[in-house]
Amino acid sequence: MTTQGSEKGIDLSVMHYHPWPTSFIGAVAKLLDDAHIPNIIWGDLLYWWRGNPHIPQICGFIVPSEQLEAAVAVVEQAGLSSCDCKKSFHFADPTESTCLPKHFRVAQRYGLYMTLFLCPSDRLLNLIPLDSSHHNPVALRYDLFALYLYDRRPVIRFSPGTDPEIPADYYVVKVLAHSSLVEVLLLLGAFSSPFDGVGRRFTDLLRLFALTSKDEPYVLQSRSLQRLWDLHYVRRKPLTVHQRDVLWDNIRSEWRKKLSF
Repeated sequence: MTTQGSEKGIDLSVMHYHPWPTSFIGAVAKLLDDAHIPNIIWGDLLYWWRGNPHIPQICGFIVPSEQLEAAVAVVEQAGLSSCDCKKSFHFADPTESTCLPKHFRVAQRYGLYMTLFLCPSDRLLNLIPLDSSHHNPVALRYDLFALYLYDRRPVIRFSPGTDPEIPADYYVVKVLAHSSLVEVLLLLGAFSSPFDGVGRRFTDLLRLFALTSKDEPYVLQSRSLQRLWDLHYVRRKPLTVHQRDVLWDNIRSEWRKKLSF
């Protein structure tokens, strides 16, 4: 791809210099990439792009566990202070299974705030490869999105392997494909708990995606993943606790060796 140059910089301290959510997330992605910290977008913006109709409020990145503090420092150096509170309404209560590991409050108009987070990769069981050198045991697939960094211009979407000309002040990020996101959420539900999450519970997200996928059913890479997805989430077939447990156990049996758990 060809990207036109720009002399503008990244400044997270100025409200709406990088409008929330798309430009802001693009700006943080560029900061992390420039610091050579592998990353992938996670949270509400990803879910919104993939069919969740809710306004993105909690957006962030998965980074290598050993580089989490370095990623925090990069964001702070760009003008955004981290928040060390343990408040539930900041999604930061450590007693809750959806607690955000590291979070930042992003000021908006009218005294409102949104939340940026950084999450270590081991919180998601290292399932998602953060760069091309990382193992991809689930064969996850991606699209490429070009995000404008300074105002609310449309996202430019294109497929890997193409070579579009990207206008100045856009930044290209990798975005998990629809079906790959569902596969990750199902595997996280199987090997941690469906009621865990990063800001949002895995099972709540799966239900939302099932509601938005009926016109375009997802084809998953695994029989056990597909069966749980179709029966429990898409068709919402009444299942006993035992039947649900069997479906989850089938996923664990198929994937434990593949994932080296």
